Amino acid sequence: MPRLLAAARAYAMMASDKEKAWERRMAEYRVVAQGSASRRLLHRYLQRRRAEIGELRESLHRGDFEPIRRVGHNLFGSGAAYDLPRISTLGQRLERAAQRRQGAEIAALIMDLENFLNCIVLAPES
Repeated sequence: MPRLLAAARAYAMMASDKEKAWERRMAEYRVVAQGSASRRLLHRYLQRRRAEIGELRESLHRGDFEPIRRVGHNLFGSGAAYDLPRISTLGQRLERAAQRRQGAEIAALIMDLENFLNCIVLAPES
């Protein structure tokens, strides 16, 4: 287990430079939801995804890959429904990494997901 955490930390440090560049390019990702009901649904969806970040990290820390695989699978399916293809892509990659028990890759994907979620802004209705 300590090797897994050390590998994840090392990968995360290497990925941090990539993340900084990505954050500069992705300072804000505007999502338009038409109508108040769609807006509420999207807001709740994003809240649930943000709450999952801690759960994903805890599962990784425990070396429990099944919850990570399940969350990744759900993200893969649900991202497109909310017109968030990046979430679908990250979910698919997370699911595959969990199946392969790739702790360092999972840690980097969790960071990518968290960064993306933090960049999403619900655009005002026009």
